[in-house]
Amino acid sequence: MAQQYKQLIGISGEIRYLPIEPIVRIPTPVFRPIAPIRYIKKKKKTKKISNLGKWGNLNFIVSSNQTRTFSGMKWTSTYNYDVKDRSKKVSQVTFKGIAPDEISFSMRFSVFEGMKPFEEMEELDTVARKGKAERLLIGGKKYGKNPLVITKITRNLKYFDNKGNLWVADVQVEMKEKA
Repeated sequence: MAQQYKQLIGISGEIRYLPIEPIVRIPTPVFRPIAPIRYIKKKKKTKKISNLGKWGNLNFIVSSNQTRTFSGMKWTSTYNYDVKDRSKKVSQVTFKGIAPDEISFSMRFSVFEGMKPFEEMEELDTVARKGKAERLLIGGKKYGKNPLVITKITRNLKYFDNKGNLWVADVQVEMKEKA
């Protein structure tokens, strides 16, 4: 490669030629990915449904557009004793056994909470009429030592529209432990 010169004119007008330093080219590294690049598709955001618990196929759920949950839960355990009255002495108490646990709670089905009250009550009724004992799970914890059956359903039909459609219903559910 021939040497190149650059012409410069000085202050007094003289012409000088200066050699141009050769440009050293440093090769730039080429970065290659180890694995092939995969384009990740963004998942569509789904509405999060919070599953509070369940009894058989009946799920207690809370989401932005649907609410099927319970309130006012009561859990009753009863222990049976036989009392023998004695004259002039303290009565004698003897243990007879354990009665099945009872759990009761209320549920509200409302059109305003994304539910169809009449259909929900029918579904609850068909599950109860089967008489199948299921575990009651709330927050991943089992309630009761044994599975429970629905023994009583009390419906309080609250509000209707002008066409007779049910808008809001309160349901009281009573369950008993089945050994």
